[in-house]
Amino acid sequence: MIIRPQPGKQEEFIKSNADIVLYGGSAGSGKTFAILMDVLRYINHDGFNAIYFRQSLKEIKMPGGLWSESYRLYSYFNANANISDLMWNFYNSNKKVVSTLTFKQIENDASVYSFQGSQICGMYFDELTHFTWHQFNYLMSRNRSACGVKPYIRATCNPEKDHWLRNFIDWYIDPTTGYAIPERSGVIRYFVNVNDEVIWGDTESELLHLLPQSAVEDGARPKSFTFISAKLSDNQILMKQDPNYLSTLVGLNKVEQEKLLRGNWNISHNDMGELISRQDFFRYDLQSLLKIPGFFKESYFIVDGASTIKTHSDYSVIMFVAKCRNDKYYIIDIVRERLEEPDLEQKIIDTWAYWKSIKTGANNVFNPKGINIEAKSSGISMLQRIKRRSIPVYELNPIKDKFLRLNDGLGYIKNQLVGLPFEASWVSKFIEECESFRANLKHVIMTNEKLPHDDQVDCLAYALGQECNNKVPLVVYNPNKNKPQLKKVNLWN
Repeated sequence: MIIRPQPGKQEEFIKSNADIVLYGGSAGSGKTFAILMDVLRYINHDGFNAIYFRQSLKEIKMPGGLWSESYRLYSYFNANANISDLMWNFYNSNKKVVSTLTFKQIENDASVYSFQGSQICGMYFDELTHFTWHQFNYLMSRNRSACGVKPYIRATCNPEKDHWLRNFIDWYIDPTTGYAIPERSGVIRYFVNVNDEVIWGDTESELLHLLPQSAVEDGARPKSFTFISAKLSDNQILMKQDPNYLSTLVGLNKVEQEKLLRGNWNISHNDMGELISRQDFFRYDLQSLLKIPGFFKESYFIVDGASTIKTHSDYSVIMFVAKCRNDKYYIIDIVRERLEEPDLEQKIIDTWAYWKSIKTGANNVFNPKGINIEAKSSGISMLQRIKRRSIPVYELNPIKDKFLRLNDGLGYIKNQLVGLPFEASWVSKFIEECESFRANLKHVIMTNEKLPHDDQVDCLAYALGQECNNKVPLVVYNPNKNKPQLKKVNLWN
């Protein structure tokens, strides 16, 4: 087997001899595989070590992330994976450890001090825009070597307008369009950081003349740097393996499309107005679909509870979502009311009972998988109580803000894979909230409201994301105790 970079940008990245090489700019350009492959140049060099940095352990371990992808490469070598320490050891023919590479998280600025005194020869940052300047600058001081390999840093990125990295690579970016300048991709420049001021030069000698004499006397020495801009079209293997990925990127909102598909460094979510419009949803007739046996293959509930009835407070929202055989999403029902906690709990149980009771002939049309509740404030106690009613309950534990959660499923909406019923009293308020939602979370105030709301949109984001139904349900079932007292009510009207 031959393992090598793809011709073009990936090969250029692997072959660059700059001290620091930044690779990427667009989604699907082969960034993760490139930095995992890069380290293979030195695994047979005695004493070599490398560390891969990510912001969180969850990102390291997620499917398609650094750890899972490392198995695709390193399993072909004389290597052993230490799962508990997230470390690979590479051996020589005498079964002696020759080199090591480790995966580490950097959660905050204080985390970098755990590497005080470290000597890291190969340093890799997966998605550099997730790191602060302080983190990157401090860890550069740990980039040193005694094994004979020249210390180096490699990093990947997606565009982020308001990040320090945008200014850092400014020379490589067209100021008008925000796109990388093709002729400058891969060009090596030199920089020195003097009192948090980065000074650049086209050559090492030019930069030394630009430095303050005090910096030269202190031993400041230039580091070489280059930015290699790559797009999805540079990853021909992915284009062949997943030809639908391009249409997925095209289906993103304008900002994400510009960033992830075209590599635009001059655009952010704050530049964006309306995210979702009523035209993004297809419409359906529920009564007709209820007559089709087996049409809905899966259904579940999402609850965003507010547990208060104050006029300025958020609403409690119960959303019932179903998926059909062609994987389209159907929003079947939404309850949006201001309810105190006992009433909200009963409303959840009643809603569950109603839709579970709908039958075609002798069979239930819906067999909901469970109720997904965000594990916050009142939601925690409600999780515990509802599970005693023999109803499967799933915890929702958000790790992103509301927009980023929505953005994960925005492609489904923009490709009209989410449907709303023609006849339902709640649809108009749902659409109004969707059209009022803004990426910077400064939403438009809806009709007859005093403050902006995003509770229904938040439920929609969960419904389309991966958080729902993704854990063992919290169920306590005893056939002789805790049987739910269910009321059948017609919530549709």
